[in-house]
Amino acid sequence: MKGKIITLLLLTFYFSSFSQEYTKPADAIGLVNQGYWPLAHTGNYSITYMYLMEMSSDDVTTKYNSNDLDDFNWTAQSAMSKLERYWEASMLGILRANLALEKVPMIKMDPDLKKRLIAEAKFLRGFYYFHFTNAFGDVPLYTTFPKDSSKLFIPRTARNIVYQQIKKDLDEAARDLPVSYHTSENWRATKGAATAFLGKVYLFDQKWTDAAAKLKEVVDMGVYTLTSDFDENFDMENEHCSESIFEVEFADLGPSYNGWISEVGVSNVNNHRDLYMGIQSLGNGSNGPNGFSELIATSDLHSEFEGGDPRRRKSLYTLFQGEEAQT
Repeated sequence: MKGKIITLLLLTFYFSSFSQEYTKPADAIGLVNQGYWPLAHTGNYSITYMYLMEMSSDDVTTKYNSNDLDDFNWTAQSAMSKLERYWEASMLGILRANLALEKVPMIKMDPDLKKRLIAEAKFLRGFYYFHFTNAFGDVPLYTTFPKDSSKLFIPRTARNIVYQQIKKDLDEAARDLPVSYHTSENWRATKGAATAFLGKVYLFDQKWTDAAAKLKEVVDMGVYTLTSDFDENFDMENEHCSESIFEVEFADLGPSYNGWISEVGVSNVNNHRDLYMGIQSLGNGSNGPNGFSELIATSDLHSEFEGGDPRRRKSLYTLFQGEEAQT
């Protein structure tokens, strides 16, 4: 029922969007740009996605015994707010991609730009559905934008059929997406992004030969290389570094706007990751990230890194005392 309520609210809102007229090239660009926004939704990469991926694994635990983080330990709750938000964010992204795919082809504009925008929308739909079905299994498969209430509620589609659509979307997107953009638009999906995620889909589908072939295509593009410093993948100064294939961008609005979601953070001590994953009660942050300890790495994950591996210190929040670490 909750899924139906969320879907009803989203689709009812978007009926007005479908009835609007989109006639200009700027409209086409705007339609596709809106498809990227749900990636930064609080129900997605802003907050919920990291919980969903981490808490459903055996790599982390939490200091809490009972709250909505139990959603991700698959403990039944009376209200699963984070899972509801993730469902909503996923549907929002899928609907926006479908709206673009229906409206952009009808707009008179430069054919090369139109082809690219359609490819971006296909990438986004495939991207959203990949994570959506991995989280919920069988999900409603919308390949067109519902135009009236009779199309609101559709039964869930088997995960293997959803995967077929994801592969189709990513394959078609990869054909028409550029290898790169001007730096002002490097947040957009590229040929490398579509090809890499298609390879990841094959991995999840246990199609090992297909996965290896697709991922080799990414390597052979000659666009991506390992950085000399692993930490460059995570700091603001090196966004879109040579290892980056696709990034979800966030604005650095500063603590005066909202310190809880800023890269600068609260009192210049924490950014968003630090607040949720950092060790709690470290004072002013001088000894490390002062956070909420909502996601705590397990000792098993810590021991998976070989001694002396620099990636351990840069991947896990720890309180260092000499060479010893409290994770």
